[in-house]
Amino acid sequence: MKVLVLEEGVASDIYGGAFSKAFKSIGCEVIHHKWSIFNKSYPNNCLFRLLGFYKKFESKYAFGFYIRHLNENIKQLAKSTKPDLIFIYRGLHIFPSTVRYLTNDLGLVVYGYNNDDPFSNNYPAYYWRHFFKSLPYYSHVFSYRDKNISDYKSIGIDSSLLRSYYIKDRNYPIESSSLSCKFMSDISFIGHFEHDDRDKLLLSLLQKGINLKIYGTGWHLSPVYKELVNFLGYEIGPLRGDDYNIALNSCKIALVILSRLNNDTYTRRCFEIPASKTMMLAKYTSDLGSLFDSGKEAVFFSSEEDLADKINFYLNYNRYISIGEAGYERLCRDGHEVTDRCRHIINFYYNMF
Repeated sequence: MKVLVLEEGVASDIYGGAFSKAFKSIGCEVIHHKWSIFNKSYPNNCLFRLLGFYKKFESKYAFGFYIRHLNENIKQLAKSTKPDLIFIYRGLHIFPSTVRYLTNDLGLVVYGYNNDDPFSNNYPAYYWRHFFKSLPYYSHVFSYRDKNISDYKSIGIDSSLLRSYYIKDRNYPIESSSLSCKFMSDISFIGHFEHDDRDKLLLSLLQKGINLKIYGTGWHLSPVYKELVNFLGYEIGPLRGDDYNIALNSCKIALVILSRLNNDTYTRRCFEIPASKTMMLAKYTSDLGSLFDSGKEAVFFSSEEDLADKINFYLNYNRYISIGEAGYERLCRDGHEVTDRCRHIINFYYNMF
């Protein structure tokens, strides 16, 4: 089976790149195309700086010369390669006319997938305009979260669930002898900053004397950033490469705070944490409760006070160890690796006909 994977050229390989590798691993012929031209670095002179600024402007608002060129390239690539399936990961820059050409004119099967919530009120109106206008032309649209299935249905679009995943080459247990003292902690939170009081929650844990480490992007925007740094003793920044998995393995408990921006009821980290055999501690949602058995395979909290109490309880007598082990076993048993998602997509494709 020949699969054409199209994606925006983001820096990480956990998105379309992960699907491409996984499709290959299960025997598909894969063409992977990403429009990374918008993230390209240019020499430091006035002309190239202006060019780079213009491309970023086009990328943000999804219109202009390069966007039109991108869409023409996609049409020509699909026409010349004749894939059995096109899988589009976040088609923000793809015109409705392009998707219509792929499905109606070329007769190809085109699936859409998107990890963000296009129905969230927290995005500007222009952001999803091409995506929404393209929906009637997709062969099928997969939803990252249950909520979006009903959202799509409300506008007349059929959708089905395709959850996030972990990647076995990036998320796995590490022997304690191979870990770095740099990342050792009782609790870690790895995630971006949002204006949802997560900073105040984490600050309260630090003020209680809990051994916590924080990593992620955008934390300098927090009103209590200086206080957080004073407790932590370092500037908060993202983890690169293998450091992310090492940090997850180096803590006893990993905390999950769900994004309000995307109305999340679970997130990718809910699979990546158990993949490291680290105990996951998250605010309860019915979605998470369906994925992991509370108190046995993961632990859920309901309030700030409950969070602190559960941290202390599970740290005592090493209770977190058995939770991490059971969470890992449940993860493997239920099949939440990216290749499992690709098998689901292929099975869905064959069931269409």
